[in-house]
Amino acid sequence: MKAIGGGFIALGYALFVLLGLAGFWVCLLIIFEAAGAVGLVAAFFLGPVTFTIAPLYAGFAWHNWGPAVLIYGGAFPGAAMIAFGGWLRSRTDVISKSGDPAAELLAIRPLAEDKDEGPPRPTLEQELAATRARRPSL
Repeated sequence: MKAIGGGFIALGYALFVLLGLAGFWVCLLIIFEAAGAVGLVAAFFLGPVTFTIAPLYAGFAWHNWGPAVLIYGGAFPGAAMIAFGGWLRSRTDVISKSGDPAAELLAIRPLAEDKDEGPPRPTLEQELAATRARRPSL
């Protein structure tokens, strides 16, 4: 579980990076289209303000809300995968640290014989024999 959780966390961060770079590139294209090369240079000096406003400008001025969805909504898939991976990794606190798969499975779901709850359960053969004994004969 720990390795699978780590894989989800890695994929989540990869999504953050890829969608962040895609959003940055889209912002640069919007700024270049709206203000030209001079606006692009000014955007680097003004920093985050222009990269925050650029997708909103594209939405209101050009009626294209795709960049806003990419930039503002692009963090949700990555965050969901990171949260799910963290949850999976937290589940390994219960698992034994021996590295033995059988011990890990027992830590997740103990066998019925390991519990001291009431009388022992009958085996399958005993249950079948009791069912046959209760069945009325025709």
